Amino acid sequence: MTVVDAQGVGRPSIRAGGMAVLVGVIAMLVTAPRLLAAFSQFDGGIAPAAATFTLHGLLPYRDYWLLYGPLGGWLLALPTLVFGPSFALDQLAGLLVVGLGAGIAFVIARRWTDDFPAALVAIATVLPAATLIGIEFAAWQLAVPLALAGLYVLVFTDRHAALAGLLIGLAFAVRLDVGGYALVAALLGRDRIRVLAGFSSVVGPLALLALVTTPIADLWEQLIAYPLIDQRRWRSIPGIEVEFPGAAAWIMGVPLVVIPRAIILAAVLRLAGTRPLDRPLLVFTVFALLCQLQTLARSDVHHYAQASAPALLLLAAFLRPGSFGRSLRLVLPVAAIVFVALIGIVSGLSPVGRERDDDLQAAAATVRAMTARDEPIYVGLLHHRYTFIDPIVAYHLADRAPGTSQNLFNPGINNTDATQARMVRELVASGTQVLLLDRQWADLKEDENDSRLPGSTVLDTYIAEHFAEACRFGAFRVFVRHDPGDPPRTCPVALGPEAARAVLLASRS
Repeated sequence: MTVVDAQGVGRPSIRAGGMAVLVGVIAMLVTAPRLLAAFSQFDGGIAPAAATFTLHGLLPYRDYWLLYGPLGGWLLALPTLVFGPSFALDQLAGLLVVGLGAGIAFVIARRWTDDFPAALVAIATVLPAATLIGIEFAAWQLAVPLALAGLYVLVFTDRHAALAGLLIGLAFAVRLDVGGYALVAALLGRDRIRVLAGFSSVVGPLALLALVTTPIADLWEQLIAYPLIDQRRWRSIPGIEVEFPGAAAWIMGVPLVVIPRAIILAAVLRLAGTRPLDRPLLVFTVFALLCQLQTLARSDVHHYAQASAPALLLLAAFLRPGSFGRSLRLVLPVAAIVFVALIGIVSGLSPVGRERDDDLQAAAATVRAMTARDEPIYVGLLHHRYTFIDPIVAYHLADRAPGTSQNLFNPGINNTDATQARMVRELVASGTQVLLLDRQWADLKEDENDSRLPGSTVLDTYIAEHFAEACRFGAFRVFVRHDPGDPPRTCPVALGPEAARAVLLASRS
């Protein structure tokens, strides 16, 4: 249903475009304090690492392990080439995605209600993920705006179904599950053949490239088996109460779980009682409902925050234009969302974790000084019996390719004998001489799932036999190959925190 009134509510216009930009800028300003938080070295590092691997000529799935689509890394490759690798680059790109998401949400919300409530709803959609997770160039946060844009084009414009499919295909190329959810929702709309044609124009070439270059077993492991099956065994979290026990679980759970799901339920009830069927509301409700599926395996704050955006957007459908008083319905849900967002913003002001960022940047700068650009490195853990996550962003900061394709750590994958034997073979074949290993995450696991089970020591044995520590930066260790009879390779700087900071300052200059 497209709402059009005397004020032009819901009508595409230059003014609406300008308002969307303004709402995006406001959302960026509101969430910007989260930039001060420590960087997410694993989740936030996946796209930057993929960008660096791309610039080194590597292909996803074959040359490096990737749970998501390749487009995020490819998009980040150009600014990385122009400006060089850094935390700031990824965070700036992430902030732009926040603005993009809020702007697209406003354009959609304005189809149902007036500018002011539409703006509130749009900003509320991006707040949870941006403030509680962080502002990085992450796959989910990029894929959702692309999917929403595709659904908007499909249900609110004329004769652009192929473009809608193309946008949904781009969302799929960033993150497969989001694109898949959007495609299912879009097929409930009109012009299904054109939607599929637009979708296939993006996904077809990517699928062909993957099939031609990558063994089927690797594609199965990375895109089907682990994300859909093994995730439930090795990374499952039963609920928010694991992170926030007692009353805190309700404080976080109401805005992140109860309110989004109540909005979806209300939309379903409205659809059930409305004839003729409100197809735009149906399409966006199905998409919001499907996005909740990602909370089944990991029912934690991060995944609930991500999944909330499409549901919160549906608030606009319940706010009829022309009556500001009715917009007061927004007060409770928006206040709850803002409260949780403030928790995320305050946590971003904490200095916890920033020293670790400095240590990693110093270690990466040292590795870069010790190696040529075409010389691969290995980023891992001080020991590898538990491989829950790794500081994968170090590849990006060091601007080096990986010595093994198994660089995105997952319990149940990287801590098995078979995978570690493969890693050793690849490290030997690539002639990797320098390792950057993390002590802090070496014992990281979750008691709620099978990540708590210790695994293989094959890789640790190989490292112990052929490498020696050269220097350390906080929790990070730089190891160099040191076979019997070889001259030792040492760090190009003296040891200690002052030298680490010196290397960091030099790398920034």
